[in-house]
Amino acid sequence: MLKNLFKLTLLFVSLFLIIFFINYVKVIHFEKSILKKIDSQIGGKVEIFGETKRFIKNGGNNVYFMPSLKSDKNNLKLVYLINFDCSFCIANLAGIYKFYKGLQNIQQIDFCLITEEKSDSYIKYWLDQVLKNYDLLVIRQQMSHGSSTLFLLDKTNKIIMAGDIIKYPFLKSFYIKRLREAKTQSNN
Repeated sequence: MLKNLFKLTLLFVSLFLIIFFINYVKVIHFEKSILKKIDSQIGGKVEIFGETKRFIKNGGNNVYFMPSLKSDKNNLKLVYLINFDCSFCIANLAGIYKFYKGLQNIQQIDFCLITEEKSDSYIKYWLDQVLKNYDLLVIRQQMSHGSSTLFLLDKTNKIIMAGDIIKYPFLKSFYIKRLREAKTQSNN
């Protein structure tokens, strides 16, 4: 009886380990396929040509819309392509903005939303619903619908990193790594 119980336990542990290993291999393969898609975008360029305004809300209900300053173009940028009529896109904005605020501890960068929305009041409404305080650039232009909606761009709008950190949280570490590399290159 004890011998059969031992065999059954050994069989159960073996099955568990096999299932665990198969899932581990699937995760590794999945992450590698995502990174391969991202690598094909790195080095490409995001064309930014539309009207740009800075939206600022700090504390109270005041929101300021200012034309973007030329100095903004000298910073690295975290750019999110957003359709304000998409509830998932708006929900993701809070997580992406929180991630952006964390990146500020590594290096000062700008946060930019690219949207086709034309109304300041509509954009302000959704920003107020999702974010308590914000300081970001809104760029109005046609959006190119590629495989990514979030990019880290260098000063020339060249893609340093791309990929959805909400859908694929493991990408956060890659954004941080690429930002640190860019900071090291700019210090040299």
